[in-house]
Amino acid sequence: DFIYCAPDGIDRSWNATDACCDRQGKVDDSKYLRSLILKAMKEFNIDRKRVYITGLSNGGFMSYRMAHDHSDLVTAIVPFAGVGFDKWPSNPKNPVSVLHIHGTRDMTIKWGGGGLRSARYPSAEDNFAKWRTFNKCEKKTDTSDLKIDLDRKVEGAETKVVRYESKDGKVVTELWEVVGGGHVTPPRSAARERIIKWVLARSK
Repeated sequence: DFIYCAPDGIDRSWNATDACCDRQGKVDDSKYLRSLILKAMKEFNIDRKRVYITGLSNGGFMSYRMAHDHSDLVTAIVPFAGVGFDKWPSNPKNPVSVLHIHGTRDMTIKWGGGGLRSARYPSAEDNFAKWRTFNKCEKKTDTSDLKIDLDRKVEGAETKVVRYESKDGKVVTELWEVVGGGHVTPPRSAARERIIKWVLARSK
């Protein structure tokens, strides 16, 4: 069984980073989402070692913010087309597994990084490298033969995988490069199943 929460930010936006997206609103969405998780833990029989967060675009940014701010609660995140701060103010206190999914032709949150609201956001690869360092994932897994047919709009198995693990293999930092994919990459059913299996394999 699962407990699924789908919260909304004010005006359908999250105050995640200086680049994205409701920074000027000064709403503490990080605190709000933490309180929501704790409330769910109190009211339902939740496995505290298995708390997962995902989001698209601004929701992807917020996923990273939660992983950074509340690494004591969050087990793993799956951000789609969203990154974190260009320069994080500090390191997270605990490792949080990451599966980052990003299209190389994303013109909204660009694969190579860019700027929004006069603030910079990192490239998908730089962001991945930063979190690999945060998570102390130094062991690279051979994924050279692994390609995933994720994007319905792109023909063939377009998605490349880069995967690093911690020494004990418990923490994983993984990047799915959707070659030719745009900002919205609706996953095929087989790719969705792979994502779910990845998530369920993660535990504190």
